[in-house]
Amino acid sequence: MIIRQIGFGILAALAIAVTFGLQPEESEPINTARFDRQIQQALADFDANESRTAGAPQQQVVNGWVNRDLLTIISRQLSTSIEQAPVPVSDPRIAYLLLILVLTVGWHGATSTAGMAPALAVEPEPGEPAPDSPAVPEPDVDDHSRVAGP
Repeated sequence: MIIRQIGFGILAALAIAVTFGLQPEESEPINTARFDRQIQQALADFDANESRTAGAPQQQVVNGWVNRDLLTIISRQLSTSIEQAPVPVSDPRIAYLLLILVLTVGWHGATSTAGMAPALAVEPEPGEPAPDSPAVPEPDVDDHSRVAGP
């Protein structure tokens, strides 16, 4: 029994070490700062063009231009971020913890005594008691304490 407890203790310590010792890989953030200049340029063009507008139709045209410019920048940012997208982070702890689970179940099965038959079971002779059963006393033939019937 002590070997079983030691084995489970080792497996528990191993599970704790894997959980807190291994860390998932960290991904690097995507750098979108290089688009700041293009955004500032589009907004500066908008301010310059809007100052020359004289009515609602011209303002709509200028707003359309800035929207087009900003949407172009957004689409470039998205395509760049997709190209630079990090590989999904993998966590090696999952595989190791599943392995420890399998080892624990195997250790439980290997050290469990429930349901195991003795290796060299011997059948008792018809008149002999089984080795595990308590002995039943034989009736004494010379017992005089009995009262004889009529």
